[in-house]
This record gives sequence, C-alpha cells and structure tokens, in this order.
Amino acid sequence: MKIQLLNNISLHYITTIFSFLLTPLILTSQSWEELLTGGWVSDLYYPTTKMLDAQRGWLLIPDGNTTRIDRLYRTIDGGDNWTLVLESTPADYEFNCIAALDTNRVWIGGSESRVIRTTDGGQSWQNVDPPQVAGGLENGSISQIQFDDPDRGWVLARDFVPVRNERILYTANGGQSWEVLLDLNAFEVAMGWPTHPYILTQMLVNDQVILAFLLRDASSGPALNALLRSTDGGQTWTYHGEGIPRTSAQSFAQQVHDSLIMLPGRNNARLYRSTDQGLTWQTVPLQESDINSSMFYNNCGFINDTVGWIARYATGMGAFLSFTNNGGYTFFDQRRDDLSMQTFQIVNDSLVFAGGPFRILRYRGGQAVCASVLLYPSPEEPSPLSPLLRWSRSPGCVDGYRLRLSLSADFSAPFVDVRLGTDTTYQLTSPLPEGVQVYVDILPFNYQFGDAPACNLRYTFSTVNCPEPVLVEATLCAGDSLTLAEDLTVAEGGVYERLYTTSYGCDSLVVWSVTEAPRPITGILAPLCSGDTLRWQDTLITAGGLYEFSYLSAAGCDSLVRLNVSERSPAYTSIDTAIITGQPWGGVVYAADTSLVYVLTGVNGCDSIVTINLMLITATGQPLLTPGALNCALFPNPGSAQEAVLRVWSPEGCRIDAALRDASGQSLMRWAITIPQGVSVWPLPAGAAALPPGVYLISLGAPEGNATAKWVKM
Repeated sequence: MKIQLLNNISLHYITTIFSFLLTPLILTSQSWEELLTGGWVSDLYYPTTKMLDAQRGWLLIPDGNTTRIDRLYRTIDGGDNWTLVLESTPADYEFNCIAALDTNRVWIGGSESRVIRTTDGGQSWQNVDPPQVAGGLENGSISQIQFDDPDRGWVLARDFVPVRNERILYTANGGQSWEVLLDLNAFEVAMGWPTHPYILTQMLVNDQVILAFLLRDASSGPALNALLRSTDGGQTWTYHGEGIPRTSAQSFAQQVHDSLIMLPGRNNARLYRSTDQGLTWQTVPLQESDINSSMFYNNCGFINDTVGWIARYATGMGAFLSFTNNGGYTFFDQRRDDLSMQTFQIVNDSLVFAGGPFRILRYRGGQAVCASVLLYPSPEEPSPLSPLLRWSRSPGCVDGYRLRLSLSADFSAPFVDVRLGTDTTYQLTSPLPEGVQVYVDILPFNYQFGDAPACNLRYTFSTVNCPEPVLVEATLCAGDSLTLAEDLTVAEGGVYERLYTTSYGCDSLVVWSVTEAPRPITGILAPLCSGDTLRWQDTLITAGGLYEFSYLSAAGCDSLVRLNVSERSPAYTSIDTAIITGQPWGGVVYAADTSLVYVLTGVNGCDSIVTINLMLITATGQPLLTPGALNCALFPNPGSAQEAVLRVWSPEGCRIDAALRDASGQSLMRWAITIPQGVSVWPLPAGAAALPPGVYLISLGAPEGNATAKWVKM
C-alpha cells in the first residue's frame, strides 16, 4: 500500500472531526459494556486503548477490510464520547500500534516500517521512521511501539525482504534517530542455528530489562519456545531455551510491576508468572472447570499480584471475560460472548478496557446495588410447586445474584443458597411442599467489590394447595370395553387409578370405580295363526321364527329381546251324527243329510272349525225292505253291535261281499255271506263291537247289484 509521507503537515481530513455518543448494547447492570461495535471494527486487527487516566485517553482502530481505513480517536470523558482525530485513506499505510504519553504526544507505528508522531494532540504529524532494510518501504511493518517518556522509545519491526527478520530498535530522542538493539537473524547466525528458525512474537521492556519472546518457525531446531533476555538495555542478550512458557504466534505478556510478569499460554489453558524478570517461570494451576475442556487462555490484564481479568475461549462454549482475585488460581465469568478479547488496558481497579473482534468493551467496577424485585411467583397468587423464579435486574456493577430460599423468615436453614450469573431466572429442580410460605432473598454481588451493602429486601410467596383425589363412578356393559383415560382401557369391573401432574406441579389422583352391568336377554313366546300377521313395534311378522330386538337398559347397556314366534294352524273337527227323519236339530228339521260348519276360537287362540254331519235315519225298529232289488237295512238303528242285525232282501239269492266303512268311506272290515232269495237276517261281524260309537256305512256287493245302509253305533 502506498502512502504520502507525512512531513510536519496538518492533515486536511483532521478538520472533519466528529463525535458520537456511547450506546451500550448490553444491560446497564453488567460490569462490562460495549462502547463501539460494527463492521468497521475489524475481526482481524484489534482495537487498542491508551488511557492516560480515568477520563483522558486514545483509541486506535485498525480496519481489516480490503479498502482499509484506520482511525485514531480521543476521549476526555472516560470513553463515553470519542472524537475522531486521524483517519487514513487506502493510499496511506496501515496503523498497527500506538504509544501515548499525554493528550499531545502520540506515536503510531504502521506498515512499511513507518512511525508518525504528533506533539500537539493530532493537529500535525511528523515522520520519525526507523532505518529501513534493503528492499524498500513496502517490505516491513511495526508491530509494537513503546515510549516511556518523550525521548526514550522502542519498536518491534518485522522485515520481509530480502529475508524475513525481526528487529528491536531504540530511540533516545523521540524518534529522530534509531539504534538497532536486536537483529534476530544476526543473533541466529551467531548461534549457529539453521536458517531463521525463530519468529520474535513480542518484546517486553521494563527500563533496562528487555525480553524478546521467540517461537520456533521450523519443524526442527532449537527449543519450540525460547526467550532472549537483556539486562543492560539491549546491549547484550542471553538465550534461554528451557522452562519457557508455551505460547502461540502472538504473545501477550504483561509487566504488572517490576517483580511480576503474567503470560497467558494462548493455545492452552495455562497462566504463567515470573517474579524475576523472566528468568524463571511458574505455572498457575488449572481451575477444575478447565481441566477437561478445550479451554485456552487468550490474553490477560492484572492490576496487582491478585486482581486481574483473563480472556478465555472454548470451542463449542464461546468466549469468556473472567475475573480473578487470587492471581489466576480461580476465575469468575463476568461476560460470555462469541469472540474472544485480544487487548487489555488496566486503568485502575474500577476501569478496564478490552478490545477484540468487532467491539470495544469497558469495565467500570463498583459495588452492586440492592434493588432486585421478585417478579414471579407473586405473593397474591398461589405458586406451582416447582416455579421458575424471575426477578428484576439490579442497577450498578452486578456480576451475579445470590439467591436464597427458606421456609423460615430468619433463613436459619435455607434449602436453596446459590450464586448465579447475570441471568435473572432460577428453576427449582425439586418440588416444594404444598401449602407452605416460602421466603426469598435476592442479593446482587460484584466479584471484585463483594455483595451489595445493606441489602435487607425479603420476599414471600405461597405454594398451591393440591387437590384431593377424584372418585369417578362408571358403568361397563358386560362384553364391552371402556376407555377411562388416554392410556387406560378396561374390559371388566373393578377399581382403577391414574396419577397425573397438574399445571401447578401437584399430584392429581383419579380413581375410577367401574361396575360391570349385565346385558339383559328376554325371551318371549308369541303364537301366530297361519294367514295372520303379528306387529312388534315397527316390525310386521307374517311367519313363525326367532326374532331379536335391541333396546337400551336403565344402566345404559344393550338389552336383547328374543321373540319366538310359533305359527299355529286352525283346528278342524268333523262330527258325524244321525237323527231320525222329521226330528229337529238345533230347532231345524232337515229332510236330507246335511253338514253344518261352525267357526269357533280354539284354546290356542286360532280358529277352530267344527263340521257336524247330520245323517237321517228312518226309525229304530225293524226296517221295511223294498222287493225287486238288492237292498238292506240295520236294526235297531241306532244300536249296539250286539243288538244290530243286517236285514237283506235278494231277488235271486247269491254270494254277497260285505264291507264296514267309516263315515269317510275307509274300509274297516270285510266279510262274505251267501244269502237266499228273499229276506234274510245276518249278525254283524264280531269285530264291530270294538268300534267306537259313531256313524258307519254297510256296503253290499253282489252280481245282482249293490246296496248300502247307515248304522249309528251306540
């Protein structure tokens, strides 16, 4: 990148000075607040603050975009407002690092091994570049710059042409001239090492003691991490290759005071400390939460031997800004983020600045304020047994809240006593007893300054009274199934239970008493006369058979009626009787044989048809026969078989075939007789005596003709 040299000129764009107000993007109750955010704060180059005191300071923001514009700001109110002082253009070189002594004297180191200086607060700038190596201005960069007074200063310069090299240079006149204190390549050659095995990652200057941290840049060679140490202001150097902390390509060692240097391990969760100006190092033991994690320490800032902050990062967990008050043996997380901070500046014990990708943070320490209000549960309404407690944030410098819950007002035996982060919710993991009053104490605290003073706020809430068991009576029809609940279907009577949890966390017992009701079956016999119909409610029955009808019983079950229809035919009765000619029957005198039909109702409810066959007989005495033809008669008639005789008249005499028949003409017995001419008398066969009373026919058959006679047997 080409720039115009700045030779004691007042940059025209400095006149376009503007100011912007701080807009914190996180809650005011947090210890850390965001001062600047946005895409113009790079994720590749990290902003650096140089605060002179609690109010005045400088801010350098390198820009990582391709159209790089770097900016220098100034504040006079502790960082609430910032004024743009210097802004580069793409044609200028890049701003990498800054050193500031007061509001007037500032040095900026940049690309192409450039250093510019102002002595009037940025109104004008002068070039005070260190000597260049062969290859031109485009092949170098200033990565560190430090001035302890207006005259004495140091820079770490990186050269890339003709070979990669790092140099530490010193000025005793504010940058007017420079002296090379360490040429790494020359030192490596003097040590007889392979070509350029090391990268110089950081210089740390404390008056006459200068430390140069080295990282091996080759697969083999000297120790992976090493240290060059000078105790005479850089005139001589001693190589230390054993016991040097493991760091990555960039070191962030901090000179806390003359007898303490703190160094984060970068790519591992280690913090190192030296109390002899880097000659020996001790490892601060890991805290338990970092032992089995992918946590590594990025950068740190310490006020003294015990109080400090560290930027930590773990894959999958995020980045943390953590506070320690015991020299790094334990840390308390104050802020969780997605990207880790890279730079720290400790102004005092209550003002710290941190810079990282896309943001600048400020810590303003102070005591927490006791002002949190319990929002839920409310004292006016019953609480669930496992409530999610919520409370309002407390103003001030709050790192977390101590939450205590007790069933006694004096908190003599709290069942919850925890220190939480800045979240303002807490979920009880075990249910509370029902129907009790719970006392709540919320105490904001700050890791550095302790608990909020004079915090005597107390809150109460009462848990709900859980319901009594619910008894449900139900009826189950025999042979059916009954669904009592989503997961409970029964097929027989009994007592069943299910335990539910209400929205308040109570156990709710439901008991079902199931009575199994029978399914009634009723049988009914119903007669049906042939040819008739039978109506059963809406059904018309025309024939016999088994018919079933379903109804709903009083218990709500199906009730089955089986109707057995018996089809019955009418009764037919035929009665033969004889009467003497001229004798009335039922008040009527009949002149010939007559059949009388009567329709009656039988015992089965159907028609009973009675037919009476009236047969006329002439007399009961001796019959008078008619000569000239075969004829016959019985007398006495009516009479018994023992009394009755057959009187026959035959014109010639012959053999006769006789037959005794019933009224329908069916033959009952047969016999033969030989009769003379004229009249003859014959007895009935012996078997006639066994016949029941009734009307019978005697028929005679002979060559000379046929004859019949009626006999009423008594």
